[in-house]
Amino acid sequence: MINNNCPNCGAMIEINEGATKSFCDFCGFALIKQASPVVSNGQPQQVVQVVTANHEWQSKLALAQNWERTYFTSGPKSVVIGTDKGFNAVVELYCQSELAGGHEPMQWLSFARFYQKGLVFGIEQKELVLHSINRAVDNYTLYMDNAIRFSQTGQADLEKEKAEGIEKLRADLGRFPEKKPNGPAAAGAKGCYIATSIYGSYDCPEVWTLRRYRDYKLANKKSGRLFIKMYYRISPTMVKVFGETRLFKSVSKKLLDRKVRKLQARGFEATPYEDSEY
Repeated sequence: MINNNCPNCGAMIEINEGATKSFCDFCGFALIKQASPVVSNGQPQQVVQVVTANHEWQSKLALAQNWERTYFTSGPKSVVIGTDKGFNAVVELYCQSELAGGHEPMQWLSFARFYQKGLVFGIEQKELVLHSINRAVDNYTLYMDNAIRFSQTGQADLEKEKAEGIEKLRADLGRFPEKKPNGPAAAGAKGCYIATSIYGSYDCPEVWTLRRYRDYKLANKKSGRLFIKMYYRISPTMVKVFGETRLFKSVSKKLLDRKVRKLQARGFEATPYEDSEY
């Protein structure tokens, strides 16, 4: 083990000698080992230093957390980021943070905690409409499972938090009526499985665009409806088996980003959307 101080917060940290990167358990900064040549007693030597890695994800996470505080203290209407508003704007910021890489357990845990509280708060403030308790619980479970999967310590505590969070979310949402969508969209209530896995939410600009394409274009043709049916049948297994691998996420995101850009250029909007009846 190599003992050193975090260059961000100064806390004492330990990094395995064989590891090239790690994270500070206290502030969450991404860290890398960097060997610097020095001369000691006339002999060249290598001194290993710990330095901070890419900060992009940290700034994105901090931005999401700052807007989250605004969301709860000043209300959903006070959160406006470009064309995104309220709950969905904060969700999009968390998605951007996760896609930037970094300390994934911290990012997913922060995201899950916001989703649990923010969804209920948004419904209470009449900003959001509850479509499905089961879908909401599935989303929260996905975010917590990712936090647990990427965490190297404290998994038992996270499992306990997940179980308690699911119970609380069901109880809190049980106070509100469900406004269920109809048609195939209802049958696949967790629809857009792959896109939701890649972008981190069923309700974010990219998935809104894809859902419009599904409802307005694919669902209007027999071949399109067959594709939707087959997609709902095989995509959950694909996500379960490959969803958290770096290669799957990287390749899928590039393909989806390209498709979303083309669809948006064709007029499929990226604004909040409720699934259509078809």
